[in-house]
Amino acid sequence: MKNYIGAIDQGTTSTRFMVFDQSARIAAVAQKEHEQIYPKPGWVEHDPLEILRRTREVIAGALEQRGLRASDLAAIGITNQRETTVLWERKSGKPVANAIVWQDTRVAEDVARFAGQGGQDRFRRQTGLPLSTYFSSLKLRWLLENVPGARERAAAGELLFPHVYPSSLIDGRGPYTAQVANVATSQEEAIALIDKAKAKGFTGVKFYGTFSAAWLPASIAEAHKLGLHVHGHVPVGIRPMEAIDDGYDEITHIYWVIMQAMPDSVIAVSNSLARIEGPARYAKDVDLEGPAMKLIIDTMASKQIAVDPKLFDGYIGRYQLAPDFILAVTREGDHLFTQATGQPKVELFPESNQDYFLKVVDAQITFVIDSNGRGTELILHQGGRDQHAKRIEGEPPPAKEHKEVTVDPKLFNGYIGRYQLAPNFILTITQEDDHLFQQATGQPKFQIYPENERDYFLKVVDAQITFVTDGNGRATELILHQGGMDQHAKRIE
Repeated sequence: MKNYIGAIDQGTTSTRFMVFDQSARIAAVAQKEHEQIYPKPGWVEHDPLEILRRTREVIAGALEQRGLRASDLAAIGITNQRETTVLWERKSGKPVANAIVWQDTRVAEDVARFAGQGGQDRFRRQTGLPLSTYFSSLKLRWLLENVPGARERAAAGELLFPHVYPSSLIDGRGPYTAQVANVATSQEEAIALIDKAKAKGFTGVKFYGTFSAAWLPASIAEAHKLGLHVHGHVPVGIRPMEAIDDGYDEITHIYWVIMQAMPDSVIAVSNSLARIEGPARYAKDVDLEGPAMKLIIDTMASKQIAVDPKLFDGYIGRYQLAPDFILAVTREGDHLFTQATGQPKVELFPESNQDYFLKVVDAQITFVIDSNGRGTELILHQGGRDQHAKRIEGEPPPAKEHKEVTVDPKLFNGYIGRYQLAPNFILTITQEDDHLFQQATGQPKFQIYPENERDYFLKVVDAQITFVTDGNGRATELILHQGGMDQHAKRIE
């Protein structure tokens, strides 16, 4: 029987591993510091590989103190530095640079510049946070711009960074309603809030403890219909298995999982402090390998989506989105990849047997198959649009060559701004020194190069931009030429 629980506390100056027994008593502790690196005044860095080594060392040290093995641990909890930023290679797992620590202030000038163009709360609507040197986004931007080749490698899908997927918090009305929740007083209101979350670009919905359990089946069905991830606390009066049976994709917080084995008296008020006090009081008596816990653990494991790589053989081929724009789908071992005309090859990740998503950009692909499992077409879901591409044979025509010329950077002032391609898809044009850049919603920023005063091209993908200007040289719209299509985007404020 697994009688212990471990906890990794990875902090700013040290890493600690603690082992607790079934009575929540500390059975063993090991702790080691790591180096604080100060390259310049205001800069603070850590060596990620040193932190990894220290983590392994303290785990081994604590287990050795009690003569334990890893198999004696029922679970491990992790707490870590929240805003310390590290970028690493997909294949090797190795960092491309030292981690930028949360205390680091190297992006202070960027914070001041962005705040000067819209105030400290310029991005609060999208992120819920003010501009600050503390948060990770500008640190990531610094790494992409200052580590040689990082931006290009990231665009090619070779580098990884944790991504935050926003969820809309939905609760019912009651004495324990979450303070910042969207509140529903009926099933109809709950479904309307789910529809609103999708319309605003959220990728998931998170239900809270006061949400009515009776509304879960219909609400979850609506969320899944819209492609939203469903997670959260477990509504009062039911156990986590009931939420999973209704369609939860994820249970938030480990104490909700162990609520499966709590007494009825705890479940009846589980959206209050009982969700914490109950596990604290009764968890020591719970048999993690007993029927109640085995059922939920096995069920949660079985609901992980896995795809048989043999299915990929039916998808391999070339699909035509437009006359000069082809999506090639290939297989490498147990992994599926797609490559668009003139663009890098990127991996596809399965959500189901036929639905896949990309991690480097906000896009999804659905394969339409025949009775033999062979893809006859694919549907590219990107920027609020669904684009159908039929499977084709033969080779695509060569891409047109573009030649960079020199133009007066003063022209760029008329092009800087935001242009709307689709309801949730914006192209933002910015200037840095004598260079012009574009960044699409959910994608990296790329430089654009002039062919003449109004026509520009990208080097990382086969795409061009034409600016349509008024009599004062101010762009009123841009035209994105990509994949054989011309997409018009009006300037917005």
